[in-house]
Amino acid sequence: MVVRRAGWVRNARGSSVAHNEKVSSANALRAAMTGPVANSAAAAAAAGPPMCLAPLAQPLAGPAVDAAFAVTKLRDGTGPTVLFANGFLSEGETGWGNFKPLIDSKFPQSPVCRVNWGAQQQLDFGSWLKASGQVVKGMLTGKAGASVSSLKDSLEGNPWTIAKQHAEQAGKQLADQIRALDPGTSVVLVGHSLGARLMSYAGLTLGASGAAGRLQEVHLTGAAISRDHDWGALNKAVSAMVNNYYSGHDPVLLALYGAAEPAPAVGPVGFDAHQPRISDHDYTAKVNGHSDYFSAVKLV
Repeated sequence: MVVRRAGWVRNARGSSVAHNEKVSSANALRAAMTGPVANSAAAAAAAGPPMCLAPLAQPLAGPAVDAAFAVTKLRDGTGPTVLFANGFLSEGETGWGNFKPLIDSKFPQSPVCRVNWGAQQQLDFGSWLKASGQVVKGMLTGKAGASVSSLKDSLEGNPWTIAKQHAEQAGKQLADQIRALDPGTSVVLVGHSLGARLMSYAGLTLGASGAAGRLQEVHLTGAAISRDHDWGALNKAVSAMVNNYYSGHDPVLLALYGAAEPAPAVGPVGFDAHQPRISDHDYTAKVNGHSDYFSAVKLV
């Protein structure tokens, strides 16, 4: 299986070969976003996963670009196109991951696409997070020897910093892709953890660039982004609502994010943004783990 992006074809195992495909207009972007999923195994093998967003005619380049960025269609349908992004990966994870029940709770008929970003960084972060689990658990339960300082020590030169930077870069790239679409195309963003950070940066970038109301909705769970941003741009980016599902019992964001960042994350405390199109939904009573959102949350 291959994943295509501007200038490259990426093998699912991570190898890359040169690819000269260029797209010259927003019409091609629309065609790629609305085109059907391959309806036979032979066609799928020949074409690779269909893309929701075609490569830009003049693809971004430079050190601030996430090279793994691509948007792959998982399902055709009717209604707004739903783009989702995960926060960290397990080895071999592809496709829907845990997102299908979450997305289908509100958009069961919609076309759905996965935003692929920083695959290696997500794997590194996931492995580091698993290894740090005992420290996080100890911090939350008051276990001797488990402290904020010990977690901070492990964060130096760590996968967290690298992964969050890639999420921000990919969010800005996604904003550029969405800007190139026909203005009438309805887009919904869904993100979890660092994927929520990615989607937040996409919205912030769109709003700051004057693309008011370019997104229909944004849904965030366990959002790994600090609440001390100016959320006016995100508010401007949506025509309906930004819905944030948070939990004060999220152990990863309470301990890890609290150790790594000076300001609290949106995930355990909410935006408290005082913006008319940003709404917080308290799932503290139902979410006690960082992945519990997938089974507990119904999108509003």
